[in-house]
Amino acid sequence: MKKTYRNGLGIILSLILCIIGAIGQSTLQTNYGNTEIKERNIVTESGFTQTMYTYIPENATPESKAPVVVVVHGGNDDKELMIRYALELARCGYVAVSIDMYGHGDSSYLPDSQWLTAGRGVYDTVREVVNWPFVDADNVSLMGYSRGAKACGEALELDNEELNVVKNLYLLFSDPIYKNEEGFTDVYGQRNVAVLADLYDEFFFTEKADNTGVYSNDANRFMETLTSPVDYIETPSAQSFLHFGEDPEGLESRKAQTIYEKEFDGATATREINVIDTDHMAGHYLVACIQEMLDFFARVVPSPVGASQNASLVWGYDIFALVGMTGLLMFVVFLASLIAEKSNFFKEVMAAEPQIAKVTGKSNKIWHWIGVIVGVLFTIFVIWWLNIMKLSSWHDSLFRSARFVYIPLICVLGASFTLLVSTLTFHKNRKQDDSNQETQLDRILIGWKSAGKTILLALIVITVLYVFIFGVKYFMGVSYKFTLWGFQTFSAARVPYMILVAPMLTLFYIVTAINNDGLGYSNIFTSNKRLNGILTALISALPMAAVLIYFYGSFRITGWNPMFGGNASVGSSVYILPVTVFVMVILCRKIFERTGNIFLGGFIAGFITSIMTSSVCEIRIPEADEKFTVSWLILGLIIASYIIFVVCMKYFNKVKKKG
Repeated sequence: MKKTYRNGLGIILSLILCIIGAIGQSTLQTNYGNTEIKERNIVTESGFTQTMYTYIPENATPESKAPVVVVVHGGNDDKELMIRYALELARCGYVAVSIDMYGHGDSSYLPDSQWLTAGRGVYDTVREVVNWPFVDADNVSLMGYSRGAKACGEALELDNEELNVVKNLYLLFSDPIYKNEEGFTDVYGQRNVAVLADLYDEFFFTEKADNTGVYSNDANRFMETLTSPVDYIETPSAQSFLHFGEDPEGLESRKAQTIYEKEFDGATATREINVIDTDHMAGHYLVACIQEMLDFFARVVPSPVGASQNASLVWGYDIFALVGMTGLLMFVVFLASLIAEKSNFFKEVMAAEPQIAKVTGKSNKIWHWIGVIVGVLFTIFVIWWLNIMKLSSWHDSLFRSARFVYIPLICVLGASFTLLVSTLTFHKNRKQDDSNQETQLDRILIGWKSAGKTILLALIVITVLYVFIFGVKYFMGVSYKFTLWGFQTFSAARVPYMILVAPMLTLFYIVTAINNDGLGYSNIFTSNKRLNGILTALISALPMAAVLIYFYGSFRITGWNPMFGGNASVGSSVYILPVTVFVMVILCRKIFERTGNIFLGGFIAGFITSIMTSSVCEIRIPEADEKFTVSWLILGLIIASYIIFVVCMKYFNKVKKKG
């Protein structure tokens, strides 16, 4: 009864945190009720579906039209990730429109041949918003991050040929247009254009060999880089941009953090490059980036309401998002524990409350640490090798997004090999620690019936979780998202892709749970349960964190991206993994300690991560006449991971039968 009371109380507390987080986010993103937020799904002039959030401040009316800023996310992102920019713009009196580019979020998925249609949908948004009665059609601005900034540039080239309504352009962590086939050019003319460049960017702000000047060529990420982004302001491209498209040879050297002006038929246009000491992915969460954007628009399109230009809402919004997400994670743990404990149907899922094993003997401890170190090093090797293979940008007929390949493979290959090493360690220590190993085998080998009910319970918990998340989104317009990481709604079209990646990510967390909770639940780290869980999670996340420390550490020390020779964007591709793995391993451990079942947390963490991975990333559909292609290397690696898992489980079963 005590455990039931504790689980019930935990559910109530977690829901209170979820509701507080949702109310706080809703209050701040609507600027205390002064901004109306609508989600729109339109059929664009190009004939595709475009999804967007519109942030309409109360000053924007048909009688008092407001300037509009179209806000565009980066690659493998969606409109949810730009909420923080949009809410601050709306607070200052601008209509903010945060869109899903084609191939992202809930907008149409397109084949490669149509992927750049209308600036990836950005210009279709411009065509739409100029017809809204509360928008000043003569005061349209574009703001884009990373690939979204490139899309803004592509849209602007269309604007030159069509409506000519875009007046201002803000490019966050992305190059402006420098050249065409004839050399340096200025496509911006009378517009005000600002670039915010980060010093340690793995995509942009460098001169590249064999640059054709084709702006929308995404393959340029694989071109040889000739300069460091640290020296961006000194490059001919940056200097030409600040000289309004002139060849900078022989001209004065222009500086960062400086506004340059030029007259165009009686209108004054500006160019500026501001430099910030950070990395590419920080654009998602760094408040300084939002502040730089607000300062630009305050200068070129003064606030219609004279509002303060300080990014004052973001801090509170992030705090409430974190509170809400903490509540959701607690809810999952307590709900799974309560159902497993109270339901007669799921009683087989429950096992005795686990106790931290006391490992004795120097040999046992040495072999344990050998296994940990070898597993960490192998996972680092996997990241390096997959990077050399350029799998972070791979897609074929089966895996329509690189996210379905790169992240799951990193996880499942590293964890499977670690399980193999752990199994060998188990075998090595068999004769020295029989009592502890018997307990370990009981945790790992739970039987088919128990396994089936464990999967069913995990699915029930996930279903309840996302019913709640969808309900909060429907009634309060809030997604639980803290910067890059969070829980959000998704369309039915994304479900098949979630099912595609679920076997890999679920295997990863199951194998990780076997390693951490089935075989590794001991006092080798510490006998304190809470600290033991934290240290276990840190070690699980260590390989990904080590790669990031090496990548950005080397970048900062030398000024050069250390991953040339492969996909130079490995930093961005791995960025979110350490936090995700750390949090999910903690979740697995908490569920294990309450139920004694190591698999329940593994299934839940795998399902959640599959949804998170698939709900955001870009998707490219096949061409009409495209032949089916599949990478046998990728399929072979996936199959090999499952073979390792099966072989290890068979070994454990054999040992148990022998007694």
